[in-house]
Amino acid sequence: MNWLFLSQIALLCTSLSMAAVARGFYKDPAHPNKCVIKEMNLILSPGDLVPHPTPGICVRVECLKDSLAVFYSCGVIGAPDGCIVGPPLNATAPYPLCCSKPIICNTIDVDKN
Repeated sequence: MNWLFLSQIALLCTSLSMAAVARGFYKDPAHPNKCVIKEMNLILSPGDLVPHPTPGICVRVECLKDSLAVFYSCGVIGAPDGCIVGPPLNATAPYPLCCSKPIICNTIDVDKN
């Protein structure tokens, strides 16, 4: 019974971790109607949806109209008392698969057992 409860908590925490969104306008007069994200060396057209250019960073970037860029990331998850959030299960997978992290309780990894 306890195993089932911990598994459900881990699944809930993992699914909730895929919820962080940030937005910003990234205009550049040299590239009208595009998202120019200089920090990432990206020039995107509306409708483009790309992974972060740096391997291991679990973010997806979308360019919308009017140079509005949306950044999707994993967000923050917490573990129940007595548990910890482990490292990403597959940090190099595409978003949102790269967000999955195990919840480890009393040295038992509830996502793997």
